[in-house]
Amino acid sequence: MRAPLLLLLLFATSSLCFKILVSVPKFGYSHMKTMGKLADILVESGHDVTFLMPVDVPIPQNGTELAKVVLVPPTDEVSQIMETSMKSGAVANLWTHSANSKQGIMWSTDMIGAVSYHNTKSLINNKALVQQMKDEKFDIGITELFDFSGLAFFEVIGLKNVIGAHTTSVFEGTLMATGAPILPSFVPGSQTFTDDSGSILSRLNNLYMTYWSYEFQNKIQGFAQKALDEHYGKAKSPKIWVGVFVLILTKLSSNLFQNLVKDITWFFVNSDPIFDFPKPLPPNIIEIAGISVSKIHPLDKEWDEILNKRSKNVLVCFGSIASPTTMPESVKKSIVDTFAAFPDVTFIWKYEDTESGLTAHLNNVHIVKWMPQNDLLADKRVSLFWTHGGMASLMESAQKGVPLIVVPIFGDQMRNAQIAKRHGGAVIYDKMELGNSKKLIGVLKEVLENPEYKKSADLLAQILATDRVSPKQKIIDTIELAGRFGQMPRWTSAGKEFSMLKYFNLDLVLLFIFIVFSVLLSVVLMIRSVLVKLGFSGNKEKSE
Repeated sequence: MRAPLLLLLLFATSSLCFKILVSVPKFGYSHMKTMGKLADILVESGHDVTFLMPVDVPIPQNGTELAKVVLVPPTDEVSQIMETSMKSGAVANLWTHSANSKQGIMWSTDMIGAVSYHNTKSLINNKALVQQMKDEKFDIGITELFDFSGLAFFEVIGLKNVIGAHTTSVFEGTLMATGAPILPSFVPGSQTFTDDSGSILSRLNNLYMTYWSYEFQNKIQGFAQKALDEHYGKAKSPKIWVGVFVLILTKLSSNLFQNLVKDITWFFVNSDPIFDFPKPLPPNIIEIAGISVSKIHPLDKEWDEILNKRSKNVLVCFGSIASPTTMPESVKKSIVDTFAAFPDVTFIWKYEDTESGLTAHLNNVHIVKWMPQNDLLADKRVSLFWTHGGMASLMESAQKGVPLIVVPIFGDQMRNAQIAKRHGGAVIYDKMELGNSKKLIGVLKEVLENPEYKKSADLLAQILATDRVSPKQKIIDTIELAGRFGQMPRWTSAGKEFSMLKYFNLDLVLLFIFIVFSVLLSVVLMIRSVLVKLGFSGNKEKSE
C-alpha cells in the first residue's frame, strides 16, 4: 500500500507546472547558450517558460530552442554603443592589453554598464511590455546577475520569487550580498589569474584581483541602479545591493531599504565542484556547469576528410567576442608562422574572414567561419584544442579528454585557465606573447609531443564521467523548491546581514586589542602608583 502511494506522490510532485520568466540580453553567445539551455531543461520538465531578451547584438540564435522568446529591439543608444565598441572601442582592442591585470577585468565595464542602463530603461519604461508580463503572473523569474536589467524589470512587474544566475563562476558581489564566504587566501577570485598555491605573491595578487572582480560587477550594477533611481526616485528606489564601503561599518540595506540580490534565495552558477578549485559554497548556490554541452553528433563527410589528412589535428578557436580578425598584424603573422612550423599537423582555425588569404600558402590550415566544436572535440583524431578558455569550451574539452593550450583574453577566462592547468592537461599562454612565434612553437610542440598532457586530460574526463547528481536534476529540484515554497530565508546565510566588521570578526579583534591595551594600561598605572607610595616618584629631590 505504501509503495503505490509513494509513486502517486512522486508523480504529483513531478507534474507541477510553473510559469517561469528567464531574462538574458542578446550579447555574449556563451551567456545566451547557457541560459537558453537552462530554459530548455525547464520546458522539457513540463514548465511554461518565457525567454525575455533585450537585443544588444544581432546574433541569429536566441540560445533557447523550446522556450517562448520575447525580443526587445535595441534602442539607438545601445546600437551606437555596440557598433563603436566593436569597431574601435573595448571589443576591438581586446588583443592589445594584458588579461592578467586590472584592465583585463575592467576593460568592458563602461560599455556593459551603459548598455545595462539603456536596457533597463527600455524594459521598465515599456508600459505595454510591463503590463503584458504582469498579466502573465509568473511564478519564478531567473536572471543573470551581470547585466542586471532583468532583475530591475522583475522588480517593476512585481515578480519577487527570483533565482539569480551566473554563466561564469559566481561573482564576488553576489557572494558578498548573500553572505557567502570570500577567501582570497586560497580560493582564486572570479576573474583572477592566480592559482591556489597560497604563496605570498599568489595571495597578494589574488587579494588585489578579487577586489577588482567585485568592482567589475559592482560598477555594472550601478548603471542599472541609476535607471531604477530615475524610475522610482532615488529616495524610494529599491537597491540592487549596498556598496562595499558601506558594508565595512554597517548593513544599512537590512534596515532602511530593500536589497534585491540579498533577498534572493537560490542561485545557479556555471561551475562544477569536481572541475573547479575546491571552495566552500552554501547549499543555496547550485553548480550547474556542463548543461550547455550539446549532444554529440556524427561528423559529416567534409569534416571527416579533413581529420583524415594527418595523424594530428588541432582546433583553434578564441570564442565569439574577441575576433582574431582584430588581432595586430604581427600576432596574425606569428600564428601563421606557427602553423607553418608543423606541416604534419592539420590546424582548423575559426576565423571569420575566410577570404583574407592569410593562410593561402599553407595546405595544413583550414580557416572556417564556424565549426562543430563539440563534435570535433569528441573525435579521437583531435590532438589538441587551442582555446580562449571560456567555461563552455573548457567543459566540452574536459569531458572529451582533449589537452589544451589556453590563451585567456578577458574576464573569467584567466581563472578558467588556471583550473585547467591545475588538472595537468593544459598550458596557459599569455596573449601578449602571441607575437613571439618561437615561444609559441615551443609550447605547441611540448603539448603535442608530451604524453603526460593527454594522460591527465583522459583522467579528468573519466572523473567527470562518474555517476553523480546531474546539473539537469539539480535545476529541476531547485525550481520545484522555489516554485512550491517561494523565497526561503532559512536557506540563506545569516552572514548577509552582517557588516564587514562583524563578518570577519574584526569587531572581536578590536575588542581584544582594546581589552589587552586596557589591562596593560591598568598594570602600568598600578605599578606607577605603588612606586609613588614607596617614594620612587621619579623626581629628584632638590638639595637645600
